[in-house]
Amino acid sequence: RREMQQIHQLDPARMHGAVRAAGYGYGLEVELYDCGIVISHRGGYPGFSAQMAWHPERELGVVILENASYAQSPAITALRQVMAIETAPKRTTLWPNTVQARDDIERLLA
Repeated sequence: RREMQQIHQLDPARMHGAVRAAGYGYGLEVELYDCGIVISHRGGYPGFSAQMAWHPERELGVVILENASYAQSPAITALRQVMAIETAPKRTTLWPNTVQARDDIERLLA
């Protein structure tokens, strides 16, 4: 998972505005902002779009699902707005089913 979240190929075309460095990990977009590294991924089909972005250091993330075709990525903007709030949201407890699924997948990968 760590390898997926590191830049393996730079993408200078995405380095503008607040983005200091940008590139691709393994299937993930990696961008360096003044707030640190933000990892994201987006995709969709005609009529549906999904995006996720997270800040590994602060353990915060957002997921956006929308009924739109290949929409722009508001997930990073939303994440940066959440991080700008003085009091970070409290981390929720994972469902036992989620923990079990994670453990099963990690065993298979090992």
